[in-house]
Amino acid sequence: MANTYETCAKTMVKAGVDGKVAGLACAQDLHPKDLGRCVDRVTQATLGADAALSACRRVRRPLDLAECVTDIHGQDKQAPMPEVLEYCRKSLLPTQFGECVTGLSRDPLKLSTREGLDVCLNASDRPKDLQLVPLESVLGPSQTTTSITVPTPVSPAPVIMPTPTPSPTPAPTTNVIPQRF
Repeated sequence: MANTYETCAKTMVKAGVDGKVAGLACAQDLHPKDLGRCVDRVTQATLGADAALSACRRVRRPLDLAECVTDIHGQDKQAPMPEVLEYCRKSLLPTQFGECVTGLSRDPLKLSTREGLDVCLNASDRPKDLQLVPLESVLGPSQTTTSITVPTPVSPAPVIMPTPTPSPTPAPTTNVIPQRF
């Protein structure tokens, strides 16, 4: 069974990354096997190995990034892949983002990939299922809000520290001998 760092480096070299660069990238990554897979899958979507490595290193979920890129590429072979890679990298949930782009490119909307990238990235910033409702409608008209009283803090009693007493015997004194340098 191969070591995960070895697997990472071999996968990246096969994808077109320079051997020393691949070795360093794998050594610095917490999950090197995922990094190698990400670079391999992204380069299969007609992107350069260096661009793939750069993007895969800068995300928390490299396999999700790869899935996003390959899903969009699978839907639209003419998609602007450098832009697709960057948009997938910017998304906090790349798998869901890729599904959004590919889903909106089908009937009935048939958005272009470029339009889908913009629409889906902007939509991912908005909070979901957030509805602000007046408090009265939640509590009902017959219920009223009650105030909560916070007890006042009690001051702790002062702590009296004993004063140190001098030792009965004086400390020995030393004579300083001058030195010549």
